[in-house]
Amino acid sequence: MIREFTVQDGVDILGSEAREDAELNQMSGPGYTMLKGGKTVACGGIKIAGVGEAWFAAGEEAKDYKIQIARESRAWLDRIMEQHRLWRLFAYPGTHESARRFLKYMQFYPYDIYMR
Repeated sequence: MIREFTVQDGVDILGSEAREDAELNQMSGPGYTMLKGGKTVACGGIKIAGVGEAWFAAGEEAKDYKIQIARESRAWLDRIMEQHRLWRLFAYPGTHESARRFLKYMQFYPYDIYMR
């Protein structure tokens, strides 16, 4: 049997120390739980909130302020993530090497991911 996910389902599988994660999962989007014989055996879902896509644009004049822009941008991203309770932020640099270096400075890291 499959039904809608509840916080208790996450706790049943992962233990009481995972309650906060289960609450976040429940708030972040739809989820499901598989039951066998009335016992929680698996759960999953889709986190809709809590993930952000970072974007950035700079004009020619920005070259004169590279260090200041990078430092202040990093501080702003930290603030935004905290204010909006984001646990993940992603960015796509395209093929630009300078964008990749900027993202590395901004504490992004390359990560292989499966997408659907």
